[in-house]
Amino acid sequence: FRSPAMRVLAMEAVLIGLGYGLLDIAVPARATIQDLEGWAAPSLAAVALGGILGGMYAGSKLKHLVPLRGLYTTQYAFSIVALPLFLLPAGLPTAALMFVIGLPLGAAQVFYLLKDPPQL
Repeated sequence: FRSPAMRVLAMEAVLIGLGYGLLDIAVPARATIQDLEGWAAPSLAAVALGGILGGMYAGSKLKHLVPLRGLYTTQYAFSIVALPLFLLPAGLPTAALMFVIGLPLGAAQVFYLLKDPPQL
């Protein structure tokens, strides 16, 4: 970790993993607390579908963006969109918001993978 580029890559990987991990744990737990366990799987499926569509869009249409700038923009969009997640009741509103949350998450994966590896 002597290289600053490696530290940036490691920090980005931690933040992306933290975002996915929090969603994967918190959404089913919240649905269970509200006695709506049946909505946990559709909510997670909605974020997966949003991630696929967001990644496809970013990979095909946003090639003009610098990968690091695109990654920062999508992570910022994710943090803003995810703020009202736990203010909504579990069910269809949560599943719809999870789809919207998945859009920048999928794009962030594209920008993360587009970056050139650091020169050793």
